[in-house]
Amino acid sequence: MSVNQLNCEKHQPSQIVKPSQILQFKSTILRLIAASAIGFGLVGEANAQYTNTLTPDLKVTADTSKPGFIWNVFANQANPINSRERTVDALAGRVTDAFGVLLENLADTNAQGVALAAASPLTSSNATARFEIDTVINVNRTGGSSSGNFSPDDQMPGVPATDASTAGLAVEVITFLNLPAGLTRMGFVSDDAFWVTAGKVYDAFDAIRVGTRLPGSETILYLNVQEAGVYPFRVIYENGGGNAFIEWYTLLPDDTRVLVNDTANGGVAAYRASTTSIPAYVKRVLPEPAPRQVNRTSPTLQIDLSDGTTTTVGDASITLSFDGSPVTPVKTRDGSVVTVTYTTSGLRFPGEHHTASLSFTNSAGATRSKQWSFYSLKNIVLPAPVLTENFDSYAEGDVPTDWTAWNFTDSQVAGLDLDNLHSDSYLGWIVVSKARLDSLKAEIALPAAPGQTSNGVPVSMTDLVQGNILYAESDVRSGNQVQFITSKAFNLSSVANPALSFFNLYDQNQDNVGAVEYSVDGGTNWLPVVYYLDQTDRGGDIVLMPDGTVDAVATFTNANNDTAIWTDNGVTKGHNYGDGIAAPITQALGRFVAPRNNDDPVFDKRLEIYRLPMASHKSDVRLRFAYLGTASWYFGVDNLSFYDVAPPVAPKLGIAVAAGNVTISWTGDGTLLEATTLAGPWTVSWSQGNPQTLPAAGSKFYKIGPP
Repeated sequence: MSVNQLNCEKHQPSQIVKPSQILQFKSTILRLIAASAIGFGLVGEANAQYTNTLTPDLKVTADTSKPGFIWNVFANQANPINSRERTVDALAGRVTDAFGVLLENLADTNAQGVALAAASPLTSSNATARFEIDTVINVNRTGGSSSGNFSPDDQMPGVPATDASTAGLAVEVITFLNLPAGLTRMGFVSDDAFWVTAGKVYDAFDAIRVGTRLPGSETILYLNVQEAGVYPFRVIYENGGGNAFIEWYTLLPDDTRVLVNDTANGGVAAYRASTTSIPAYVKRVLPEPAPRQVNRTSPTLQIDLSDGTTTTVGDASITLSFDGSPVTPVKTRDGSVVTVTYTTSGLRFPGEHHTASLSFTNSAGATRSKQWSFYSLKNIVLPAPVLTENFDSYAEGDVPTDWTAWNFTDSQVAGLDLDNLHSDSYLGWIVVSKARLDSLKAEIALPAAPGQTSNGVPVSMTDLVQGNILYAESDVRSGNQVQFITSKAFNLSSVANPALSFFNLYDQNQDNVGAVEYSVDGGTNWLPVVYYLDQTDRGGDIVLMPDGTVDAVATFTNANNDTAIWTDNGVTKGHNYGDGIAAPITQALGRFVAPRNNDDPVFDKRLEIYRLPMASHKSDVRLRFAYLGTASWYFGVDNLSFYDVAPPVAPKLGIAVAAGNVTISWTGDGTLLEATTLAGPWTVSWSQGNPQTLPAAGSKFYKIGPP
């Protein structure tokens, strides 16, 4: 379970688009309010690998007197988390330690390695160290090693850091590649992860995401180049700890692998400079503009706009809309960057869908406009709770009264001993004191994720956890940990718009799922609240559709040989995550998948808030917690609270017809359902993309419903 234990992302994108007729519905009880007879045609299931297209407008002019690559590096072992977020933050000088303290860059500017020269002194204590490489990218933390397809490896510039460590690395590689027309196959071998963009590589919206590290020892990415020429590329690379290396190459038609810029052996030429100007651009957006939940939440909508090399952002021209309405953001310029911040009011749930639109004009008079959708806006503003459970009234080692716990965990040390995490006391969910766990596990005593607030007041681990907690252990145990517990019935008959909050004492691993579900019918049927899954190692266990939404069916049913396996009444279960959840596995579950970082003992500890829409005015509401692991980490819960909050935005389905295509979109939250007749039966649509555009042919009915 070290930082370097890797799990494979299952990249099997599939999307079925079926003949359809659009009907507009409004409200969570699916009341028909309008109809329009629009149809569209059948598109088959797509199971091809991703191929990105580089269009001629993305070409630049290279400075051919400067072959090679720019290597910008940050190093600080105080934050070794394997994640894209940590990497991006480090390269921007924003990475912090577990306590929220900004970290300095300890990369050694004199550690020249394969670079042409030592780096110049840092422009600030947290700026990156800039090196220039005129050869190839085949580098290792230890020069002369043999990792990957090419050896010996060159010495990685900037490391070891000034504290002699090679952990907590974040690297940006910038280059301009002279590519032939047609298909280019680009290969990487690395430890740890990397992410590749092309075209407008600095732009948060327009950069082409070529790919990331995939399962196996080698990653092959595909590019369709419409016209031969020079194109910008950016690779960001990270190493959490342990070995560190990366090599970058292309494949010739006969599958021979040749390092990029090894032109003597047929490799594509690379240049570290371009004479083409860069216009003003969108540098960063928070929360991330993705059609699904992301790991990092934010209480504000924040956009960083950057001046280009020849044009600047017109600060006064910036306009912003949020969820369809114009808003007045705060605009702050710091040098070449304008930060646009909109702080929303009231309670915001991270699982709710939002839209935003931005417009600005640059100094040359050109206007840029962009509209996008996103999740993970989180602002906790709550009334007094209706019901609470803090587990302090129960004895350690017990299961709470009227709760039901069961497990299929492998026994390791027979007998009960609360001071021994290997003992049978920890086979399943139990009540145990936070103080006892602090003495048994160093990770438990670490702080909660920094920057969290409740009703505007910062919250710490001490605020969030007191006394006893409900707890499932996996970390120190061997074999399989399969742990379930369902709660007593909570009476929410007086609650119109129920919400659930709890403190999540959690740590994600590459081989586990933490699940929370609820029932409103005594436990006969279960509905999704949230599913925590790894997003880090090689992309993690969350499978995405080509449109970026979560492919929930693949995520929960794909085989994962490193996940728990057990036998229930003679039936073998496991080696997938779906066997551990109780809700029906459909694409409706995609919006309830919450990514978490592998081996992150701080940022996974959060004050959580979720809506329970189907529990409105229900007298028997039960919760179900599940944890599947194989010597993974742990899942602890404290201060369960139910609230009556403001209602959500009523979902409304809309359609637009243009150029023989139909675009389906909706506001509010819900699941896209479809039927061949208005009377049903209604089933969950395979694609939950919002919006989604389909050819206009055929007929089918659609509506927005609950999960």
